[in-house]
Amino acid sequence: MGELLAILLGALRISTPYTLAGLGGALSERSGIINIALEAVLLMGALAHAITVFSTGNVWLGLFAAMLAECS
Repeated sequence: MGELLAILLGALRISTPYTLAGLGGALSERSGIINIALEAVLLMGALAHAITVFSTGNVWLGLFAAMLAECS
């Protein structure tokens, strides 16, 4: 039973970012903007965060870099 619970929790953990991206896509489509690069936007933010934290060691600066990468 523990192995099944671990698999379900892992699936929930992995699917959360895609669910949030899908909700963002649904909201943007309702406003008339079609964005087909939602996963690429998530990956760009994750890459910017990882590079910034590796370079500076500051998690908050990495979060700010991720937000800047997703806005551009």
